Amino acid sequence: MDVKLPSRDHGKRAEWVKRSLEHRLIWYAGWELDGVLRLKLGRRLAGAQPDRVKAELNLMAYCAWRVDADSGPVAGAEERGEDIQSKITQCVEGARIVSVAVTPPSWDAELHMDNGRCLRLFCSHAGGVPVMSINWQFRNMSQVLTVKANSVVTVGCADD
Repeated sequence: MDVKLPSRDHGKRAEWVKRSLEHRLIWYAGWELDGVLRLKLGRRLAGAQPDRVKAELNLMAYCAWRVDADSGPVAGAEERGEDIQSKITQCVEGARIVSVAVTPPSWDAELHMDNGRCLRLFCSHAGGVPVMSINWQFRNMSQVLTVKANSVVTVGCADD
């Protein structure tokens, strides 16, 4: 069961996300069919199915995102077609996160990588009746932090 996080705890949870992601290798970066950007980090874990490898850490972006290089934007959430997966793989996969910034109350995030790229998450689901109520989600082996519309943040137990 998810519990709404009081705003007084937002800074502590943002720091938890930051500490959990920094210095981690992104060993999988993918664009899912449902339009979700998924990163797998940390240790590789055997899944219930032999052909599925689970990750110690997962970050899923349902909101607007962009990967920037020194020369400018190189990939973004609005792109479609077969090129997007190869761009994400080239830009992000195999990179190590060197620093993370998470900014409550908006919960926008920046993941700076050792390849000079930066993944920026923009919490674009801001309120009203959003098509998707989740902006992004971070999960480790025991907890899930979900950033929803209107800066609502919930924490729950991770379960398969």
